[in-house]
Amino acid sequence: MKRYNFSYDNTWPAAFLLDPVNFEKNPGGWCLPFSVLGRGSEFGEGSGGSVLLNDAKEAIVRLAGGESVQEAVLREFGGLRMDQIPADLDDICLALSTRTELRGGKVELSTADRRRNFWLKSIYHLYPHTAIAAGELLSAHVTSCATERNWSLFGNIFTKTRNRLALERAQKIAFTRNNLNSLKGAKGTDEEIQLSVIDLIGKEEEEEEEEEEEEGVEEMEVE
Repeated sequence: MKRYNFSYDNTWPAAFLLDPVNFEKNPGGWCLPFSVLGRGSEFGEGSGGSVLLNDAKEAIVRLAGGESVQEAVLREFGGLRMDQIPADLDDICLALSTRTELRGGKVELSTADRRRNFWLKSIYHLYPHTAIAAGELLSAHVTSCATERNWSLFGNIFTKTRNRLALERAQKIAFTRNNLNSLKGAKGTDEEIQLSVIDLIGKEEEEEEEEEEEEGVEEMEVE
């Protein structure tokens, strides 16, 4: 069974509800996909609609500021459920919810920045607390690619010939490698960047070897 057939965390239905890519168009205008969460079909037969809506509400309250803003969030939540999105935002809603089919069965969506800015700029004045929660939810990374790259980088740093490299130094090297190209004034090809990182690693190893030699000399003198 696929892992997304069930809702394991209340941020899932909240993110689905507030993501403009899931907005629905009905005769009265654009609205949030309350009907989808109401029947629970998006997350499989094991997810009850009322449960999903309550979970989404709890997540939005928590992300918007907690109990101190709960009443304001619930008012906004009720307003979003009863009212349509203002008509002057119809074109924006259409653009954000459009799914463009590409080759190979892939689908192109509107960028995360545009979907997040819908809440933080276009509609913030109407639903400020919900917009804060939406900004948090739509800023989350939904992929582990960055983590996988980080593991791969550490695998390239820690080798059989470099297995005594201190963890703190390895972290510094990984940080430098990941950010070197974006540092102010840093220019060069990937090969040049890799060479600069290799030089940095070489210097770290030389320092370690010098420290070990000094420790060995001191031990011999003591004896």
